[in-house]
Amino acid sequence: MNGLYPLMIKEAQAHQEYKSLNGRDILDFPLHIPMGIDLVVFLDDTFDKYCLLLEHMKKLHGAQAVNVDIDCIKDLGSAILDVLKLFRNGQIAEAYTSFEQRGVEIYDNFPIWEMKGGEFYRMRKDRNIKRVSQMYPLPPELRYLSGGMRFSIPGYSCLYIGQSKNVCKKEISETGSMIDIKPGENVEFNLIDLTFSEDMQKGGEEELKFIHLWPLIASCYIEQFYCLRGNRVCPPENIKFNEKYVIPQFLTTFIRKNHNDINGIRYYTVKDKSLDAFGIGEKNMKNIVIYVDSSSDQSYDDLIKKFEWGEPYNV
Repeated sequence: MNGLYPLMIKEAQAHQEYKSLNGRDILDFPLHIPMGIDLVVFLDDTFDKYCLLLEHMKKLHGAQAVNVDIDCIKDLGSAILDVLKLFRNGQIAEAYTSFEQRGVEIYDNFPIWEMKGGEFYRMRKDRNIKRVSQMYPLPPELRYLSGGMRFSIPGYSCLYIGQSKNVCKKEISETGSMIDIKPGENVEFNLIDLTFSEDMQKGGEEELKFIHLWPLIASCYIEQFYCLRGNRVCPPENIKFNEKYVIPQFLTTFIRKNHNDINGIRYYTVKDKSLDAFGIGEKNMKNIVIYVDSSSDQSYDDLIKKFEWGEPYNV
C-alpha cells in the first residue's frame, strides 16, 4: 500500500493528539460516541483533529499530500454539522436542501466502485428458511414493514448484502439462514464507495477523493451510546429516533433524486469494534446496499432477476 491514507493511519496511532473523544484513533471506524457526549460536539472535535492530522502530513510527506485541499475538507465538515443542527431544530426540508447543495458541489469527489461478478451473501435471523423468495428484499406491497436502516428510509426497502459470511453474521446473528448470490452475467452495478477500496490502496486520484470526502464518510459510520467501561454499545430501550442515520439517509435521498446511474453504496459494518479496513476473505467487513426501484412490480422483479440466487442454508 503506497498511498497517503495508510501513512495517516500510522501517524494517528502514534500520536495522542489524534485521539477522538472515545480514546481511539480518529481514523478508526466506526465512530463510537461515548454515552453522555453530544453527536455534534463529537463530530466537531473529530473533524478538527482530522484537519490537524492532514496539516501534519503536509509537513511530513509534502509531495504525497500536495493536492490535499484542507480548506475544502473543513468546509465539508462545517456543512455536515450545519445540516445536523437544522435537523435538530425541526427544519428537515432546510437540512436536506443544505445537504443537497453541498452534495452537488462535491459529487465529483465521490469514489465509484463497479460491482460485477463475485460472490455475495445475504442473511436472516430465522433458521430453516426454505424458499429463496424469503431472502429477497421486501416487495412494494409490503413497504409498511420496511423500517429505517442506515442507508434506507422508512417505507423504502433496499437489498442489503455482504462481501463475506462473517460480515453478515456481524450484522444479523451468529446463527440463522444464509444464501449465496452473485450478479448475473453482464450485470454491473455502480456504487458510491465509502470504503478504502483496492484502487485507493494504490494511492492517486481515488485515494485523494476518499481523503477529501472523509467528513461525510465518517458521518455514515456513527455508533452512539458507547459505554467506555463495558467496551460496547448500550443504547437506551425503545429508541424512537436514530440521529446517526440522518446523514447516510440524506445521502441515499440525494443519490436517488439526482443520480439514477448510481445503484447503491458500499460501506463497512459498524458492528466490528476492531475493524480491519483492508481485510480480505472472511475478514472482509464490507456491506453493500442496492437501491430497489419500487415504482412498479416489474421494476422490483427486474432487480431480483439481475442476481443468481442459490438455496438458503443454516449457519
